[in-house]
Amino acid sequence: MNIGSAALVVIDMQNCFVKRHSRHAVPAVCGLVDRWSGAGRPVVFTRYFNLG
Repeated sequence: MNIGSAALVVIDMQNCFVKRHSRHAVPAVCGLVDRWSGAGRPVVFTRYFNLG
């Protein structure tokens, strides 16, 4: 992997998915996003929409 062209991709981090067993993931992901974007690297967020 060429780190110079890498992006951090955060997939579907929505409040409705956070439960007792997954709460610890939120600060970990926030820390990654802060450090990655602080280094000037791109961050991409995705979100699923259920329209039906």
